[in-house]
Formats: sequence, structure tokens, C-alpha cells
Amino acid sequence: MSFHYRPLVMLTYAINYYAGELKPWGYHIVNLAFHIGTAFLIFLILKAMLVSSQQSADNKQKLEARSQIKANETFMSEALAKDNENPPLNKGGHGGVFSGEIIGLFAAISAGLIFLVHPFNSEIVNYISTRSSVMSGFFYLLAFYCWVLFRSQQTEERSKKLEARSKIGEGRRSSSNFLHLTSNFLPLASCFYLASLLAFAAGMLSKEVAITLPVMLWLYDMYRFKTVSSEDVRFSVFSIRTYIPYLPFIFLVVVPYIVIRASWIGKSVSRSQRDLMTQIFTEFPVLIKHWQMFIFPSHLSPIHESLIFHRFFSFQVISSFILLVLYAAILIFLLYKSNHVRRVISFFMLWFFIVLLPTSIVPLGLIFQEHRGYLAVVSFAVIIGIVFGELSKTKAQKLFIVLFVIFLGVYSYVTINRNKVWKDDLILWSDTVEKSPGSSVAHAGMGMTYKELGAYDNAIIEFQKAISLGGGGEDIFTAHQSLGQVYILQQKWDLAVSEYEKALKIYPNNLQIHNDAGIVYVNIGKTDLAERHFILASKIDPTDYLSFFNLGIFYTNERRLNEAVRAYSTAVSLSPDNMGLRMRLASAMEESGDKENAANMYRYVVQNAGMKDADIVQEANAHLFSTKDNHGK
Repeated sequence: MSFHYRPLVMLTYAINYYAGELKPWGYHIVNLAFHIGTAFLIFLILKAMLVSSQQSADNKQKLEARSQIKANETFMSEALAKDNENPPLNKGGHGGVFSGEIIGLFAAISAGLIFLVHPFNSEIVNYISTRSSVMSGFFYLLAFYCWVLFRSQQTEERSKKLEARSKIGEGRRSSSNFLHLTSNFLPLASCFYLASLLAFAAGMLSKEVAITLPVMLWLYDMYRFKTVSSEDVRFSVFSIRTYIPYLPFIFLVVVPYIVIRASWIGKSVSRSQRDLMTQIFTEFPVLIKHWQMFIFPSHLSPIHESLIFHRFFSFQVISSFILLVLYAAILIFLLYKSNHVRRVISFFMLWFFIVLLPTSIVPLGLIFQEHRGYLAVVSFAVIIGIVFGELSKTKAQKLFIVLFVIFLGVYSYVTINRNKVWKDDLILWSDTVEKSPGSSVAHAGMGMTYKELGAYDNAIIEFQKAISLGGGGEDIFTAHQSLGQVYILQQKWDLAVSEYEKALKIYPNNLQIHNDAGIVYVNIGKTDLAERHFILASKIDPTDYLSFFNLGIFYTNERRLNEAVRAYSTAVSLSPDNMGLRMRLASAMEESGDKENAANMYRYVVQNAGMKDADIVQEANAHLFSTKDNHGK
């Protein structure tokens, strides 16, 4: 059973299939389009945070200065002189009036480009199945950007109130409490707020990891309001009114999603194979590995070998923990610096922890996968973009711009080479096995590739390696199942049965294995065991027509025609548009002597089958013609 509920992703796959069936270029184009859109959103977000936010802060300072001037005319000349002597903080001190804005734009463009060409993101475009990650990442950032615009809209509303009140001499009182002035601004009246809410819903319908967005919105507000005053921060934290804008994200999106998901798949998450402390200790090195690969994107692979740590006292866990504590200390240090740019860096350092929280606390079979870190790369791209932006302030700005171009060129070169590995399955899985020789999943993937190429002997070797390496129950189950399928293709029935029985010991209620095992037992003449497996399959999922179809074929071959009719009838009721099933049912009816119902079924096929079933229509007409008792019809 799949534990995913991602209808929006499935919709895009359906559109892709409608437009170009299984041609891979169409699927890659969609993935690439979402990735480009995500990179552009990073540019917009950082531009808003570095340029627009400080422009709003400057306007705030000017309005408050005007309010004080109105309140006390005696200080007018002094305030005006001070305003002329001290240019706004974001304009810089050595680059002209617009240098601060240009530096902010350069940092935003740098961050977007770094994210766009980063080799770590190669998998997200090339691996079609990771569309859920790229889609949820796009909608996550879109929702966040719309929230930034929503808060900026509130700031403009506040500025208008300040300006209006300053004209009537209430400037000092009007500037005393930021949140009081914005509390009258109804969130649902803002198109940006509604857009953020809808984008969040789209993100949740793409992948579950988007669930952390409300936390990031709250943290953004805390960071942003800190630039006003410490009083506002305390007020915002302890005021119930402050949390009202976040409630729709929880009760209109998160809660309904969880309810629908639980009803759709029966449970929220798959059963854990690691306890909480083991998961935490295991994730410490994994978090550090993310940053290692962000900075030095080498050894890229769809499969990474990761150790499981049950105790804290091991070198990798302790060293990783120390590095994470140092990282957190830098984060907190930058938060309490008065410099706006440093607070932005602190915010995106915290972003890294929050967006990885779902995959860090939920034990997954594959501990580290590159596509899961898609949103986390945003942290690296933003921080490096800001660093290059700040370095461009110096006198050697041309040198640092050249260094940035070289930096971008190196990443682009690595990405291009990495993309070549995804050219076909044989190259990809050969590279994967070479980099992760101890991974059962890597060898199973290599085995599947050989199986599709018809190199059955090589496939058997790889599947046997996967089984010998062990791993999670699902991985070993897949290896036994695939090995059994190869033996079926080689008509080695006894070996196939052996593999299927081993697979059933791991997952005894697997529908496909029971159906396949039944087919194998038919071929080796053990009809009683074949019937048993087909019946078990039909009981495991009574809504699956294939099990009843197999039963119908089995009973027909055994000349138990009345039972065959019942099995086919059930299959037809579960898949009424399947004309091939109806033909099987009609044939069983005809052989059992029920020619009237057989003729009616043949007639139904002739009247309702489409052009693609022309051969079936021709066969049905032939049976109708040969049926003696057709009641003159």
C-alpha cells in the first residue's frame, strides 16, 4: 500500500500522459519549469526581505520623525538637519543613493542563480518521481512570498495611519504600538493572504513536508517585528490576537488534509522501524551531511548509504552534535545583532532546521535522499548570495563579482556532468552501485535495469546481492519479488515459487504476490495451491478485479464453469467498462449452457465497445452469429 496522498502531483502526471503519453521529455520539462519558478521565487523573497523591508523601515523612520516634528515644533530644525546628515541605513555609505538597493538586488539574483544551477538539485529535475518535492517546494515558497507581501501590505497600512495622524498632531501616540495599528487590518481582506493560504493548500496536496509552512510564517513575523522594538516582540508572542492569521492555515488546510489522508489510505504514516532516540542520533550526521553536499556537491547519487546510531556516544554522533550546537549558536548570535542583513541570514539558518523537520523525526527506509533536501538548499543559496552581495560593497567589488561568476560556472559544470548520468537507467544505476556498493536498494535497482534489458543472469546476481546485504523489510521483499519474476520469465517455476514464499513471509497480505504465486502454481500443476492463493488475493482486496479474473481463468481451465461465471461476474461488476472481461464472462456462460445470457453479453459488447476494441466487437459478432438460441434477435 502507498502511504502518499498527493492528488495534485497525480493530476500533473495525467496531463503529461494526455499530452505525450510516456515520452520522458514532457515530464522533465514540467519538473524543470517548477524548478525555475522556485529559483525565481527565491529571488523575489530575498529582494523583498533585503530591499523592500529596509525601504519600509526608512519610511517608518521618516514618518516617526515627522510625527515628532508636528508634536514639538521647537525641534523641527534639529530633526531636519539630522535627517539630512544621516542617510538611510540601507543606502550604504560609499556607493551613491541607490547602492544599497543594488547590493540587495545583487544578493537576491545571486541566491536565485545559485539555487537554479546547484548540482544537489539535479535529481529533482531528472528523477521524474521526485516531482512531489519540486512541486511542494514551489508552492511552499510561493505561499511564503505571498505572506511577505501580505505583511508588507500591513506595513503600508500602518504607514498611512501614521502619516494621517501625524498631520493632526498624534504622531507620538500613533507610533507607540505597531501591532495595535495593524490589528484592524483584516487578513482575509488581503489578496496576498488568500494567495498564501491557497498556495499552502497546493503544497500540502503535492507533498506532506509543506506542513512546516505555518511555523516558518510565525518565525518570519517574529524576526520581522523584532526590527520594530522588543516591546512589540513580547506583545506579539503573548497576545492571542497575534495568532489569528495562522489559524486558517491549520484549520482550513492542515486538519482537513490529515482527515482526508487518513480516510484515503487508512493511516497517516507507515509503521516506524526505529525508536525516537535512535532516529534523533541517526539524524545528527545526516543534517551535517546536507551542508557538506551543499558546499561540496560530490558523490551525488539517488541512493546514499547511512549508518543507524542507537547511542549518543559515538564519534560521528558527538562530532555532528557539536557542529549543530555551533551552528545554532551562530544563528542566535546573528539574531540579536542590530544589522538587518545578519538577521536575514539567521532566519534562513533556522529555515534549514524547520524544513527538514518532517523527514528528520519520521523514520524512513532511505535515511538520506537528495530530493528531500530541496527546500533546505534554499538556506545555502540565500546565505551565499548575501555573502557575495555584502562583499560587493568593498572596494574590490569587481573581483568578488568575477569570483561569483567563477563559482556559478563551477556549479553549472558539475550539474551538466551530473545530468549526463541520468541519461539512461544502465548508466545511472551503474554509477549508483559504484558509489553505494553496500546498499541493497542500489543493487535491486541495478537488477531491475538488467531485467528490463533482458539480461536475466545479471539481474539474478544483482537481486541476490541485494538480498544478501539485507536492509529494510520492504527492500528485501522487493528483491525476492523481482527475483521471482525473473525466474518466471526463465520458466524456472520451482525457483520462482521459492522466492514468492520468502516474500510472503515478509508481507503475507501482499495482493500481487498471491496472484503471481497462483499463476506459478498453475504452471507446475499444483492447482490446489493455485486456487488457495487466488482466493486469498480476492479476500485481501475484494475491490480488485484482477484476483477474480485470475480465479475465472483458473476455474475455466479446470472446467468448473459455474464457478468461473461467478468469478467473472464479480470481476465485471468491479470493472464494468472492461470489454475483454465481458467477453470472458460471455464465453463461460456459453460453455456452461446459458446461451441466452451469453448472447445478451455479446450483444452488450457489440453495442458499447469503442473503436479501440474493434477486434473484440468482431469476435462478439461472430459468437452472436454462431449462437443458435438468439431469440430471433
